[in-house]
Amino acid sequence: MLRKKVVKMKESYGNISFAGTASFSTKAEDKDKATDIVFEDIEGIELVLKDGSKVEISEINWDLISEARRGNVEIANVGDFWITEEK
Repeated sequence: MLRKKVVKMKESYGNISFAGTASFSTKAEDKDKATDIVFEDIEGIELVLKDGSKVEISEINWDLISEARRGNVEIANVGDFWITEEK
């Protein structure tokens, strides 16, 4: 009988900074309520690894961007907020 080797997993902690865009879909009474949901009701992000396991996000310090800065310097993956409503 083959025995599987048991590997004790060690917890690791750290911080990561990121810039990116996130596509979303939400149901709301109208576009204004949907905008409120996006900017005020999001509590966290779940990261799923390739093997299906998850990374627990314990604290998020973030600001959602409604309008990108204008000028000579651009930040990758930062753009104006936009939302459209199905007719």
